[in-house]
Amino acid sequence: MRWSFVFQEPDAPSAFGMAALFMDRNAGETMRKNRWMTGAWLTFVASMAATAGPLDYTPSQWAQIDVLRRSASEHANAKAGEACGWSPAEPDTPIDMVALDAAPVSQPALREKLMAMLKEDQASRDVMFAAESPISKARVGYGDARHRKELIAIVDEYGLPTTAMVGDSGVWATFYLSVHADEDLALQRRLLDLMEKAAGASAIPAYFPGMFTTIRRNVPMGKPYAEIYEGDQKGREEAGAEPLIPGDPKSCFASRRRTFAREWLRDHLPVDIAGVLPDAGEGAGEAL
Repeated sequence: MRWSFVFQEPDAPSAFGMAALFMDRNAGETMRKNRWMTGAWLTFVASMAATAGPLDYTPSQWAQIDVLRRSASEHANAKAGEACGWSPAEPDTPIDMVALDAAPVSQPALREKLMAMLKEDQASRDVMFAAESPISKARVGYGDARHRKELIAIVDEYGLPTTAMVGDSGVWATFYLSVHADEDLALQRRLLDLMEKAAGASAIPAYFPGMFTTIRRNVPMGKPYAEIYEGDQKGREEAGAEPLIPGDPKSCFASRRRTFAREWLRDHLPVDIAGVLPDAGEGAGEAL
């Protein structure tokens, strides 16, 4: 089974290309199972409802988002296959919906927690990129802040989650959550150092540190992500760089699939989740 993912910056082709290369090489070994069952995640969300802040989705909304994301993924796979004349042998599946590893782990509760955090991370970003509303962006920021605190607590108690502790799926979850901890550069630096040590000891796959620094090259430089990203954007604009146009069926499929999924989700998100008024002519797309 192939799987897809959501990072914060949708227009960083070099980072996505590198990530896709690593993932294509290892996805078959790390995640071949069916979609991860969402029962544990929904239980986790429900347990947080009593202390949920004003920017949290409700358990009912999280459940709606999960169903809609699955439908968007299936729609996007079919449409991208038609548009590009190629489809993978196994359908692409969002990373947080892939089944857990079959191999036993020493910290199953920690793995469950990391996967629940990953599902929130990916689901909220899918909504944000589809709706492009202030409230959806604020909800991503709210979730990221909570996840940063949880990551610190996890690392303080367990150290970096390793393959033996949480399996490949839990290690990937830790990686994505680390990438999105942009508001705490010191935490990202700490996590990268731990990744390098763990990779050196073969406790996690060796490619993780390199992939992290490819996607977040600002971290080794000790600079905020926004500063480097805005500089990259300005450089591309000054150079008059044209958008990358996929020239092969696999690249075409990945690019078109992402677009089709976001378009479908945008058209089917309820108003209370999207945070924008439905498209109804004049005034369409206004924020709530």
